[in-house]
Amino acid sequence: MSGTATFDEAGYRAEMRADWDAAGAEIVEYVDDLESGLGLVSRRLIELAGLRPGQTVLDLGTGYGEPALGAARAVGPSGRVIGVDLSPVMIEVARRRAAGLGNVEFEAADFGAVARADGSVDAVLSRFALMLATDRTRLFEGCARMLVPGGVLAAAVWGPPTANLFVTGLVALTRELGLPSPPPDRPGAFALSSSELIVEELRAAGFAEVDVEELVVPFRFADAARYAGLTQVVMPRGLHRLAVQRLGSEDALRELFERAAAAHLDPDGSLPLPSLAYCVRAHT
Repeated sequence: MSGTATFDEAGYRAEMRADWDAAGAEIVEYVDDLESGLGLVSRRLIELAGLRPGQTVLDLGTGYGEPALGAARAVGPSGRVIGVDLSPVMIEVARRRAAGLGNVEFEAADFGAVARADGSVDAVLSRFALMLATDRTRLFEGCARMLVPGGVLAAAVWGPPTANLFVTGLVALTRELGLPSPPPDRPGAFALSSSELIVEELRAAGFAEVDVEELVVPFRFADAARYAGLTQVVMPRGLHRLAVQRLGSEDALRELFERAAAAHLDPDGSLPLPSLAYCVRAHT
């Protein structure tokens, strides 16, 4: 990633760890809601990676264990899956969800600086984490080195924010508070929302071929209240504190999210929030 001299990488990582540690304490309640859309992404990444029994797979930014758990089933008892995430709390959630699977392990570490022996991994998976790395050049070059010859990186990143209805509540909040957009050269949810940039960076890192496809993530929530609750859990803690301070209460924040979502409700009261992702397949 091209950064600036004023960007505090260590501070950013510490803040991100704190954010996801806080989310991890409550995320279990919402895993089914998230997987209503994200499960499709995991299945596609496993297909793109062409996982087979006996392979070794690395899942970067595994969160609560996805797509590591699906990969563990794909590679079977003779295979091995390692899920890495910055948040120790998320890693504990992933370990609990992996109960009964003996071929998957989880590690709390900076996924952007993971080092494994050269040529030791058959596939690298990552679901909506690559764009959060503070140094994508180091991350992508490291992935290329760790993969066996012909190994595959299969990853998902978010497309443009205008095509992502999942962030409806946060967009409404930033407008309400008059907050500026983040600098385009900083890590964040939409830092890789250009398919051309993805191809350019992965090829520069040593991948021989890079393919990008669009996939609509079909999020659906039971109602606007359910969506508002999840958004309060996963939003950055600093933004959460500012929002409660400026709006006056947690209830006011929840109501803002519900109002923003109301425009997308189906007649039955459920809430579809389709969001565009780019699924990337790159091989060495």
